[in-house]
Amino acid sequence: MNSCLKIGGIIGAGLVVLVSIAVFLAFRLTGPAVEVAEKFLGAVRDERYEEASTFCNKALMDELSGRGGLKPMLEAAGVHLKSWSISSRNTNNDRGQIEGTATMKDGSEKPYDVVLYRENDQWRVAGFHFKPKS
Repeated sequence: MNSCLKIGGIIGAGLVVLVSIAVFLAFRLTGPAVEVAEKFLGAVRDERYEEASTFCNKALMDELSGRGGLKPMLEAAGVHLKSWSISSRNTNNDRGQIEGTATMKDGSEKPYDVVLYRENDQWRVAGFHFKPKS
């Protein structure tokens, strides 16, 4: 009986170590993309739209300039960001996606996602969506 407990304890400890390594690697690999998304969202929250734009890639900047910039586009969509939480983070090679729930200044919540591409070893926001909560 004691040897079974010892073996079970060893297996359990091994599983804890493997899960810990997997979680560490997941956060380590997605960390740089999440950091850029967080900086972008923070600048949007603080209404520093020019700074938020510096985290965008050229294709998104071109699209935004055709729409009058970041500020009018977000305001037209009713995005007045207060806070956000991240429920999912994923990177695959040079593409990343962050998803979660954004709380607006009026207290409403909207699901959001931020798509990122790694270009020249730097993560850049390639797109974002704030969706009406269904």
